[in-house]
Amino acid sequence: MDLAPDVAQPTALSAERPAWLVRVNGWRLASLVLFAVVLVLSLTTFRDYGISWDDKVQKEYGEHILAYYESGFTDRTAVTPNEITDDGNLPYYGGSFDLLSALVSHGSPLSIYFSRHLLGAFVGMVGLLMVWRLGERLGGPRTGFFALALLATVPAYYGHMFMNPKDIPFAVAMVALLAAICAVLDEWPRPRWRTALWLGTAAGIALGTRVGAVVAGFNLAVPLAVWMLLAVRRAGWWPTLAVSAAGCRRLLAVLPLTWALMVVLWPWAALEPLNPLRALTMFSHFPFEGDVTFNGVAYPAQDLPRSYLPAFLALTLPESVLLGLLAAAVGAAGALVYRWRRPLALSRRDLQLMAVATAALFPLVYFLVERPTAYNGMRHFLFMLPPLAVVAAVGIDAVWRGVEAARRPVVLAVATGFIGLAAIRMVSLHPYEYTYYNDLFGGLPAAEGRFDMDYWGLSVAKTTRLLAKALKAEGDGSPAHPWRVATEAEPTSAELFMPRFMTIGDDDDHPDFLVALCPCQRPPGARLMAETERQGVILSEAYDLRPDATAANPAPVISPGAAPIVPTHQPGARSERHRAFQGLAAQRLFGRSDRDHRGEHRQKVDVKVGAGRVHPGDPAVAAVEHQRHADQQATVADARSRRTATGGSTIPQRSAAGQSGGQPVRLPHRSQQG
Repeated sequence: MDLAPDVAQPTALSAERPAWLVRVNGWRLASLVLFAVVLVLSLTTFRDYGISWDDKVQKEYGEHILAYYESGFTDRTAVTPNEITDDGNLPYYGGSFDLLSALVSHGSPLSIYFSRHLLGAFVGMVGLLMVWRLGERLGGPRTGFFALALLATVPAYYGHMFMNPKDIPFAVAMVALLAAICAVLDEWPRPRWRTALWLGTAAGIALGTRVGAVVAGFNLAVPLAVWMLLAVRRAGWWPTLAVSAAGCRRLLAVLPLTWALMVVLWPWAALEPLNPLRALTMFSHFPFEGDVTFNGVAYPAQDLPRSYLPAFLALTLPESVLLGLLAAAVGAAGALVYRWRRPLALSRRDLQLMAVATAALFPLVYFLVERPTAYNGMRHFLFMLPPLAVVAAVGIDAVWRGVEAARRPVVLAVATGFIGLAAIRMVSLHPYEYTYYNDLFGGLPAAEGRFDMDYWGLSVAKTTRLLAKALKAEGDGSPAHPWRVATEAEPTSAELFMPRFMTIGDDDDHPDFLVALCPCQRPPGARLMAETERQGVILSEAYDLRPDATAANPAPVISPGAAPIVPTHQPGARSERHRAFQGLAAQRLFGRSDRDHRGEHRQKVDVKVGAGRVHPGDPAVAAVEHQRHADQQATVADARSRRTATGGSTIPQRSAAGQSGGQPVRLPHRSQQG
């Protein structure tokens, strides 16, 4: 490895073809076409997405930050934790996306939420652009195309672009920072000032989005440490340190820029010097006390098994990415074997690959070691997806280079087929792409009852619309007073899609209708009015809770001219199907609390069906639920004892607080229900 500061090895892009030919490269043209297709799809479909749990509170957070500056720092709502409105932790979040959306919405002709969704799509497109250019830097236009195609067809990334105001902006900021790190490594040990400024700007934006961006320091530190070790073996300590010091001084010189950008986007961080550290400590072990359903078992979110994140990566990444990662792993193992006991020499491309691999794998290692709080699938680890897509693209490109020219069309056909399969599944799930589970697992039907599905509550929007159509079709579209509709989700997710003859009724003891997120428990005596499903799995349902509604209207209708909903099961069969969920459903439906953690738990609604009608809030029903729970626990304990007696595997005992002594509730798999 050359220590001369003015010598740079040619990148793979420049070494492969002359510059004039690269400009018209077919792979780059394909990337531009694909990018344009995704952009057009985003512009034409962003209105299809409902309102997520965090949309409302994050919108208000951005407005509070804007008011903080417009008031000359006198309006301190944005920097004051509030236990009532934001659980006391909202100022711990960076406000880059929310502040930008507050600025954009003032001049937008769209509604505030659709403006945010469109802005989120544009931010996601920036992430796609960064991945494309990062792939080109590592392997040329072909690798860039595969990286772009893979990430664009990762449903967890694409689906979250439109409605996740936290995790996708952070993922995009992190991949932009990773691209800057690779640019620094390409010029090391004397990066240009322009590159250093890019790194400082990207780091400031990332930290202003979420303080967890500090982990990106490992993405730079690991390859630099390897570079220094090899340089010391070649030239000794003092020449290596002298050359490295010049580059480090240039990077350290942009730290004030990083800090300034961070505090502008995240004003709470500037109030006290230790606030960023407090936020980092809080997010490392987020104080969320709910349970998480993982493979049919209810675990405390603060005490998940180490298999949680690896399992979700295996289940929610498309087959195309998994095959690319497998190819990359095989290629890396082969490279290690080839270089074993040979003089080790790394190119700048190798250092950049090391940075990308660290960005992709370090969060997984951290989870396995620390087991931090997690919920909502792998939502908090979406920033892993861009570097994973790049690594997978490098793996596919390595296969391409390794096979004979005559067999390369086969490689292209296989890659295109698996990428196309992911795209087809996304179309079938639209606009709930983020609920995707790959075909190796069995798709969304296999996840029903075992893993999270529509945890953001997006389907509430469509179910609310279908409920309104059903009421119009039945002649109930002009009541004397608006119908009162309760919902388990964030009230805004239903309220924005209600016509004038409907109003939100979350604080009412006697709502007329209920929109429930599934797994659903139909209130006794209620009538099914509408439902939203994908791939045969029901995501949300709407019920008529009016007295004598079933007798008066035995055949529910979801839209004018449409066929009535004919339940495929007898009344109560759905409750039987989700028996293990009934205690939780009754608690969240009929609890006394009028608020809950946004994005983590569902809105608790005190629903009373009507005079003279039995509902799960009654003591008799509560006693039945208690007995069912006891029976279930006894069944699990009996199964455990039998497995122990026969030498089989056992279920680890786990209490609600995550300590030994309790028994997790195993939820039935769909196949177990016949």
